[in-house]
Amino acid sequence: MILTDNETKVDLLNNEAIATTIIKLLRDRPDQPVTIGVHGDWGAGKSSVLEMIEAGFEKESKVLCLKFNGWRFQGFEDAKIAVIEGIVTGLIEKRPALTRAGEAVEDVFRRIDWLKVAKKAGGLAFTSFTGIPTPDQITAIVGCRLALKRKNAAASFLVGT
Repeated sequence: MILTDNETKVDLLNNEAIATTIIKLLRDRPDQPVTIGVHGDWGAGKSSVLEMIEAGFEKESKVLCLKFNGWRFQGFEDAKIAVIEGIVTGLIEKRPALTRAGEAVEDVFRRIDWLKVAKKAGGLAFTSFTGIPTPDQITAIVGCRLALKRKNAAASFLVGT
């Protein structure tokens, strides 16, 4: 039997127990922040598990499931901006159902340092167009390299090599 690689709300890979467990965990802790990682090989059903979780909350008006595709932003210097943008966009799209969330979105937009965002975007655009990194990007790369050297030196010290 050949299965397509499209996410589905129908459990074809016996992952419903995982989705049900996650739904129960989230329902049991409505006021606590929870971070859940869904890991697996390509084709293992991760996206389908997420679809089943979303389907499990469909009838609950206090729950909003937002999807963020991290692959679209692979290579971006500051992933935090992409994540915040994804959340804000999702909240705006669902705004009619969530008026309080709309107010929260406006608050988030007010708190974003747009000059910093513009500076990062401008630097990325310049690099994309010319292929030449900006001084800020070079500084960040050097900083990362130095941090890696320090981390490796600390690891060598701990191991005794």
